[in-house]
Amino acid sequence: MTLDDLATIQNDARSNLGPLVVPRIVEAIGRAEAERQTPGTHADLSAIVKDPRAWKVSKRGGLRHDEATLKRPPRGFDPDHPLIDDLKRLSFTSGARFSEHQACAPDFSARFVAACRRAVPLMRFLARAMGLAF
Repeated sequence: MTLDDLATIQNDARSNLGPLVVPRIVEAIGRAEAERQTPGTHADLSAIVKDPRAWKVSKRGGLRHDEATLKRPPRGFDPDHPLIDDLKRLSFTSGARFSEHQACAPDFSARFVAACRRAVPLMRFLARAMGLAF
């Protein structure tokens, strides 16, 4: 996607989302470019290296393993690091699966809250790594 494409989306009179979404996309592209220019500055990855024990504890809540990863370690990170598989992740997501029966059951809200609580350590670790409140 080019900046011209983004400008077209932003100025699309039929879309209310363009003016809201495009600045965030441009900001994210800028952050990604800055990270490529300064290897080893990925706050989330640096936090994993800095505190591997806390990372291991936080990901127990259910980090998904079926997502895309880098083929090589990110620049600036030791390829022999014990957590290299986590350092090569392109994203950190967690989720829960519910059957239709579970989703329609009277106790679904309690199940859902329990699933969210299991993800709290991961979300807290990532938020702190990025300097965000949680």
